[in-house]
This record gives sequence, structure tokens and C-alpha cells, in this order.
Amino acid sequence: IVMIGLPKGVEAEGCDRKNIDLPKRFNELVEEVVKVQPNTVVVLSNGSPVAMPWIGKVKAVLECFLGGQAMGGALADILFGGFNPCGKLPVTFPKALAHTPAYFNYPGYEGKVLYNEQVFVGYRYYDAKDLEPLFPFGHGLSYTSFAYSDLKLDKECITDTEELKVSFLVENTGSRQGAEIVQLYVKNPKGEVLRPEKELRDFAKVRLKSGEQRRVEFTLHMRDFAYYDTQLGRFYAPEGAYEILAAASSRDIRLKGQVQMIPSFRKQKEITGWSTIGDLKKARAGQKMLMDIKGYLKESGKEQVLSLPIFDESPENAARVDSLPLRMITLLSDNVLNNDVMDKFILECNENLHIV
Repeated sequence: IVMIGLPKGVEAEGCDRKNIDLPKRFNELVEEVVKVQPNTVVVLSNGSPVAMPWIGKVKAVLECFLGGQAMGGALADILFGGFNPCGKLPVTFPKALAHTPAYFNYPGYEGKVLYNEQVFVGYRYYDAKDLEPLFPFGHGLSYTSFAYSDLKLDKECITDTEELKVSFLVENTGSRQGAEIVQLYVKNPKGEVLRPEKELRDFAKVRLKSGEQRRVEFTLHMRDFAYYDTQLGRFYAPEGAYEILAAASSRDIRLKGQVQMIPSFRKQKEITGWSTIGDLKKARAGQKMLMDIKGYLKESGKEQVLSLPIFDESPENAARVDSLPLRMITLLSDNVLNNDVMDKFILECNENLHIV
């Protein structure tokens, strides 16, 4: 048993670490011990993630973090089998400092640090970058094993005013009593707003005897499918198919289900001069704007503009036309639909945008 960690002065409140390395001598100690005793267990005492260059050579790693004055007794109980551990990591352990989401943002420039990670911190970043961590968020082992099965959702479709009941079976398939920390993630559909691939929405500790099985139940609400929309000034759950994931860690997904969100209110994308004709066609107010533009051209005696390809609604022309920004109409119409005229149409369209 090799006990190592981060000594006093390497990490502390009020300052940031400059790397994720253990002291060089500690790593050398592990390497030398493993050469003569392959059945080596490393016990770590540290307050934040560390790199483990020897991870493939040791039999086990026990992460104690900073356990306080009672850590010794708890550590002995775990190492000698008196207690079956069940803890899961509350952070991601990266393989290298360069893999961390803050790598390009810290220490900043001229005394300022920008939090450019935005929502992509922790496991959300590693999911978005498809980076394999040393140990993922939520990871943890014990002296027994657990199986997940029979995921059930009480609805196939929900609105943003309804709850979703989720349940699944957890079974202790090992020979010892133990506890499993089951985690429930919601995978977001692709949309115009950049969101994490999935987000932890709930978790529970389930204590089971050997061979025992129990159904775990969760209730998801609108907020579990939503993000905070700064334009609306409230949380908003976009329409789409959301995956419900039962997991043992952020990278150990055991069961999957799907529910369709049909919100009672659908946010419409605000129209600008660089919105496309395709964007207009997706919104009722945008469709009306196109009709108003055509009416304006007829009333102005500029009907010849309507013969332009941008007003050609034939199927073979639709894909090309739908990708054109509105400002192209101004250019192609020889300034008949100048910026001032177009801005009035855009303003009126945005005023009517959220009228369903």
C-alpha cells in the first residue's frame, strides 16, 4: 500500500495549481514499488484531480480526497474489507492539463481571466470534445457489481407543464452487500442554442444485499429539459426528442429511453437582415412577411422584381433560395427593397414573431 498525495503548499484555498502533477518523487516511489510488488494499491489524499502516469501498473487506486481526522479508520475499514465503498467521483480526472476546459483561458491576459468555457465545464466539456478522461465524472467501483434493467417512462410525449416518471431496476449481482449511486442524465436534442450533449438531472444511492433487486424511481420536470433563455427572461424547454439515460457514470450509460417534448410555447428565432428566406418560411410571422413584401412590390409597380429567382418557389429551386439572406433581396431588387424598407418589414415581423 503506497500512500501519496498533494503536500501542503501545492494546493490551497485562494490560489490555483499550475499543473495536475503529483510531486515527482511520489511518482518515482510508485514506479519502484511496483517493480518488486505488482499487487500494489495506491491511496491518494488530495483536494483536486491529479495525473497518474503509473495507472496501468497498479492493481487499484483508492481516492480519499481530504478525509479529515477520521480518514485513517475509514481507510482501514475499506482496505481490509470491513466496509464496501460506494463513493463516486464528483469531478472529472483528465489525462493531461491540456485536456481541461480552462486550459486556453487561464491565467488570462493583463490580469483578467475570461470564463470562455461557458456551460462546457466538467463532463460537459469532455462530452463535447469527445475526449477520453482518466476517470469520468460519477465513476466509482466497489467490492460487488450491479446490473441495470427494465427502463420505463410513463409517457412517450410530454408538454412543458407535465412531469415525466422514470424508473428502472437495479440488482446487486455480486457476492457482497453494497450501495450503488445511480445517475440519471438527459441528452439534449440538437438545436440553435449550443447546449451540453447531456446533463445530470438526478441521482440516488441504492443499498442492496447480494442478489437483491429494487426499482428506482425519478420524476423529471420542465426545468430538467430546459435552459435559461436570456431573450425570454425565463427557462425554456425546446421542442424535440430527449434521451433519458440511466448510468453508473457519465461515460457508463446502462439504459436509454426517449421522450418527445412538445412545449406549450415555442420560441421563434428573431429575424435579422442576415436571416435566410428559409428562416422566414419556418415561422408564421415570417411567412406573412414574405407575403407583405410581394404585396409591397405589386403596389409599388415593381412587379418585375417578383420574377427574380428569389421568389421562385419551384421544388428544384427551393434549397438554393432558402439559404439566401434577406439582404440579398435588397441587392437583387436594384434597391427597390432598400434597407430602410426591409428594416420596417423586419421590425413588424419580430413584433408578431411570438404570436402562435
